[in-house]
Amino acid sequence: MATRTGWMMLLGALAIALAGCSHPPKTNGEIDVKPDIPRAREAQSNLLELGRETGFPWLSFLPRDAAEFPEYFEGLDADQKRRLRLGPKDEPESRALFEFKLPLGAKVWAVDWYGSDLQAVDLEGLPGFSVALAKGGGDPAVIPDRVARLRAALLEAKGARTTVTQEGNRVAVYTGEKSLEACYGVRELRGHTGVWLMVVEWRRVEDEAAPALERVLKGADAILGGISVRRELALEGSPKHKCTSSLDDLLRGNLVFPGGTLHLPLKPGQLARKVGGDSTIQVDGQGAKPWFLLRRLKEVEDASGLRARLRADTTLSRRIGKAGAQFGAGQRLQKARLPIVVFDYADSDADQQALGVVAVGSELLTLELVSTGLRDGEARREAREAALELLKDANSLQVETHDLRTLAGWNPGTMGRDD
Repeated sequence: MATRTGWMMLLGALAIALAGCSHPPKTNGEIDVKPDIPRAREAQSNLLELGRETGFPWLSFLPRDAAEFPEYFEGLDADQKRRLRLGPKDEPESRALFEFKLPLGAKVWAVDWYGSDLQAVDLEGLPGFSVALAKGGGDPAVIPDRVARLRAALLEAKGARTTVTQEGNRVAVYTGEKSLEACYGVRELRGHTGVWLMVVEWRRVEDEAAPALERVLKGADAILGGISVRRELALEGSPKHKCTSSLDDLLRGNLVFPGGTLHLPLKPGQLARKVGGDSTIQVDGQGAKPWFLLRRLKEVEDASGLRARLRADTTLSRRIGKAGAQFGAGQRLQKARLPIVVFDYADSDADQQALGVVAVGSELLTLELVSTGLRDGEARREAREAALELLKDANSLQVETHDLRTLAGWNPGTMGRDD
């Protein structure tokens, strides 16, 4: 028994030694995390709390964004992932992927401050920066001024004498005889669907001498200048979306699907965007958001014919189940450059809507005309007609391989009982 116990102890010691070899202890101050899932560390400042004290509504980056949304971080190492942040957490309709291109030698990590995430940055030889996300709109200079004056008030409460100076969107807080204590700046980022503010704070690290203001301002400007919108999710959607259109393609109305490209001749004020994680294209315009939706009609293994395939469609099934659902018989869209069949639709909650099918190369796209946000009947009618006119002028370079004649004169609401 003693021999067996000895062997067990030896094996246990060997396992511990091997584990130590596979995960060597950190000796350079870096956090020990899995390389693909960076985790939050302590904040360098109570910047977010100061903002809340001023009544300013901070936003938050998404915690564990690389772990929860891996499709946006595929092929990147841990350091590259730390330099990409997804946000805002609570406003998915205006969410973006922000990139931090920082000076050489900079270190960056996520910070969780009681449920809100910001980004901490140490520049080489100049630590102590924090970057917070805020909602755009109004005068950006208001934020650094409010936060700086609250920081000064807190310092004075501890007995310090303070001075606050402002130059443009940059505000500095001094204590005593011009000893720099904190510095704030802001940059507005404008996308096609959102406006965000990046607020940077530098705060003197305890027990370190105060650097010159010019050096801190140069560092703050380098950080703010290096932040950009890498991907505007509310417009560009998921990287795994079936529509592979680039941002420029979308803005021109070019919708690239595996089996064909649909060109929508969008006018000023009209916008096509990828939404969801599959194939939905949302088109906004005429004061409606969404105005209408386009989706790939999925293949159905046991569907015999186009009608059966359409009946199995999720959108159509959902509409058929609505209270008071009424469909019109399928009508070929006259003078359209592509094969398009449209069904009038109304239910107890909606009117002036339509469903349809658009043939683009080897693709079949479903049309759902909803005109969300328009309550006036005349405005809804005008939006419906404008959408159909836009679709009439839509075109594709590919030759259509689907014949939609079987849908003309057919009422999907009867589920085939009138065949």
